[in-house]
Amino acid sequence: ETASTMHYCTIDIDGDVLSFKAIDAYQEVFDSFTIDKSELSVLENQVNQNLFSVYPNPVDGKINVKTNFDGEFSYTITNMLGKEMLTGKAQSKIGGIVTSIDIKNQAKGVYFIIIHSKDSTRSKKIIIK
Repeated sequence: ETASTMHYCTIDIDGDVLSFKAIDAYQEVFDSFTIDKSELSVLENQVNQNLFSVYPNPVDGKINVKTNFDGEFSYTITNMLGKEMLTGKAQSKIGGIVTSIDIKNQAKGVYFIIIHSKDSTRSKKIIIK
């Protein structure tokens, strides 16, 4: 490559601040940004991960879905290829209403249950034995 096409990036860490710089062949910074780790939050991810739980898992008859949000939701169970195997709707409340879903007619294997609420979509892996 010629010097005019070579670019590289630098990352500097100073305490809780990460600085990123994109530098061109002429040693000029053409893009940069910083991230202050103290301003990042994982709380939203923790809340979203706990929007619902599924048990028992592995399952061989009915699976229970316990939700932790208010309102109606829909669910989809897909196989590993993404083919919809089962769909339905249910009501939820914070603190948990348990919805039982009969999956005894599904073949053994690995599936995903996808919960669609008003505000988000989340999925979990389930195993049918």
